[in-house]
Amino acid sequence: MQQRYIKAGLSLDAYHPYGQTISVFYCVNGSPVARRWMEYSIASLRRLYGKANGLEFFVASDEPYIAQGVKWIDARPYISQYGIAKISQVKKHGRTASPMQIFRLAAPLIKEFANKDRILYLDIDTEVVGCGLTGLLAKDFNADVMALVEHSGHGNTSTSIMLRDEELLGMMTSHTKARLRNGGYFNNGVMVMNLRRMRAAHPDWDKQLPRYIEMAVKHHRVVVDQDISNVVLDAIPLAPEFNVMPDTDVAIPKTPPVLIHYANTNKYKSQTYPPKGLKEKCIQQK
Repeated sequence: MQQRYIKAGLSLDAYHPYGQTISVFYCVNGSPVARRWMEYSIASLRRLYGKANGLEFFVASDEPYIAQGVKWIDARPYISQYGIAKISQVKKHGRTASPMQIFRLAAPLIKEFANKDRILYLDIDTEVVGCGLTGLLAKDFNADVMALVEHSGHGNTSTSIMLRDEELLGMMTSHTKARLRNGGYFNNGVMVMNLRRMRAAHPDWDKQLPRYIEMAVKHHRVVVDQDISNVVLDAIPLAPEFNVMPDTDVAIPKTPPVLIHYANTNKYKSQTYPPKGLKEKCIQQK
């Protein structure tokens, strides 16, 4: 299947003539470990791009989060209104799923984003290590609502089950079915969210989101928010260097990484941020 990668390369200088602020969005629960990971990610962005004073950080949490230069989004009203709390009925990797794991899909409904055309969502366990990330927001997505990295083979278990489920198949476009059958599966850890296009394409998202959450509960470990995105949202692939996952079975690209995603759940047992050796594994890849 032909790839339509958005390539790395645009610098912050190339982006800022548009006069726009780069809005970066995180979702986190009250765990001190999770919050330290997120703060490490924020610090990596500030190190590379902070001098431009064009960054703004939004942190959605179901507990108060106060930090300099960060705007807290109180997730609790949205969790209640859209039934997001039901996701806690799902077990993932032996743990109870947190509403904050699926909250990113509520982005088009968040009042703080009402006047935002696009935002950059990052998982808390990410680190920006190269230039090119911020230029993504200046790209033309055409009809797509998001841009994500497509990892061939990643999510094979979920994909095979989704392609056998009549309810999910009925929600897929022909393009989505073809992508999944060819092994293309998007990872939600790095998302450029075209909120303007998403609101236009899904004007009843406030009604759709609760339905998808019900599906996540119904399918238990199979359909989580990432699977929902792969089924119902049109997306364009980003180049692999925008979401390099060194501690998974996903191949490390030959090109220099722009963003490293420490996606393995063992990270929460590590005493260092990031776990020792993983960053070097990506940087030294030839």
